[in-house]
Amino acid sequence: MLEDSMALENIQLDAEDVVLLILEANERLLRKPSLNGITRLEKLLFLLERETHFEGIGAFFAFEPHNFGPFSKEVYEAIDFLDACELISVREKSYSSPYSSADERKLLSEISENDVTEDPTEPRLEVKERQFLLTENGRKVAQILREGIQRRKPSDVSELDSIVRKYGTAPLNQLIRYVYRQHPDMTVNSIHPEAQKL
Repeated sequence: MLEDSMALENIQLDAEDVVLLILEANERLLRKPSLNGITRLEKLLFLLERETHFEGIGAFFAFEPHNFGPFSKEVYEAIDFLDACELISVREKSYSSPYSSADERKLLSEISENDVTEDPTEPRLEVKERQFLLTENGRKVAQILREGIQRRKPSDVSELDSIVRKYGTAPLNQLIRYVYRQHPDMTVNSIHPEAQKL
C-alpha cells in the first residue's frame, strides 16, 4: 500500500498525460462526454501553460503562432498516440453551419480541419468537428494520474480544473478572442478576423 502511494507521487507526466487530464476534467467538471474540436483542446492546453504554474507544462508543448493563434504539433501527436493506445476515442461530428462568405468558409475550414463544400452560393455548409472521448481505460489512467498529482502537488489539479471550468464551455470564437487579447504574441500568423482587429 505504501509502495502504491509512493509510486503515485512519483508519476512523471508527459504531453499525453496532460491531454488525458484535460479530457477527464472536461468530463468530470462540465459533465460533457466529449471535448469538441482540436482548436479548443489546443487553447485549453495553451492557457494551462500560460496562466498557471502547472509543473512541467512548458516542456510538453511547443506553442507557436499559427493560423488560429497558439499551435503545437505535440497536441496532435498526443491525440494520435492516445487514440492508437485506445485510451481515447476520436469521432467526427457533422453539423450544418450558416457561414457563407469566402473568408468565413476558409476560417471554418481551418477550424474544422476538414473540407467544407465549395459552392459559394450554398447557404449552409456541412462541416466536421473532431470529438475526443475518454475510453474506459483512458478514464482509469486519467484518474490514477489525477490521484498522483493530487498527492504530489494539489495546486496542479486545482489549476487544471480551474482552466477547464473557466474556459471549457466558452464558444470557440470567444475562446480564440480571449487568447488573442491576452496573448497578442500568438496572433502574428493568424488568419482569424479577430487578430486583424488587434
